[in-house]
Amino acid sequence: FPTRRSSDLIRERIRTSIVNYEPRVEILSIELNDYMDRNALRIKLELKIISPEDLITSLDFIVERLR
Repeated sequence: FPTRRSSDLIRERIRTSIVNYEPRVEILSIELNDYMDRNALRIKLELKIISPEDLITSLDFIVERLR
């Protein structure tokens, strides 16, 4: 499904969107895994929420192509 180049592009677009629209978080990691048999992509984000008490959290979701 995503090639190395397209994975890098997806990762960079996610990073840019978060930096531009959510300044209260720091990105610790972005992990992409493809599920070719499902035409899907798993995205896992690890984020540090910047506040008086910093909190590290992760978001894990799957995006699928609808036919």
